[in-house]
Amino acid sequence: MTLFLGLASVAGTVSHTGVGGLTLGGGFGWLAGRHGLVIDNLAQATIVTSSGNILTASASENPDLFWAIRGGGGNFGVITEFVLRLHPQHPEVLASALAFLPTSLDKVIPEVNAWISDRTPSEVLYIIFANPSGVQPVVMLHFVYTGDPEIGQQKFERFKKLEPIMEQTTVIPYIQLNHLNDRFSGPGMYRMLQGTFFP
Repeated sequence: MTLFLGLASVAGTVSHTGVGGLTLGGGFGWLAGRHGLVIDNLAQATIVTSSGNILTASASENPDLFWAIRGGGGNFGVITEFVLRLHPQHPEVLASALAFLPTSLDKVIPEVNAWISDRTPSEVLYIIFANPSGVQPVVMLHFVYTGDPEIGQQKFERFKKLEPIMEQTTVIPYIQLNHLNDRFSGPGMYRMLQGTFFP
């Protein structure tokens, strides 16, 4: 834990994601807009090769192997240690969820498109089209601001003006951020998720 020092590494979006698969698979997380994918933040790895050699891979030591694992995943040995870069991180973040009826898409989508043009690297927005059983379909906007929460409130105000049918906004410790999606991605839950990533 480095947050008490005001530092964090790029991690996943659920708390139970393992570091190995997340890192070697690319690794999208809440801080990716500011610092890149998890694999972009890999500084060094310790690898046990199929011949039993224990190697350190980094930009300066075994650089070909370091290049290979940052795209070829676990195909080059068993990685026993990851060294990831740390970045300054605000101790609290803003998290907000808004729900709209599908009939509101005509006003929601243009605002989302405008947000894409104006957004900063500290802003993350998920658009979720949900059709829960027994309930009317909804369009969810899930907004996270990973910088100062007061600035995040101002950034997200544009979506609150669209008159959502539900709004839940809270300031939480950064350390809790990776628990926000746990209920949608728990063990034994088989769901297909698709998306588009805007760098």
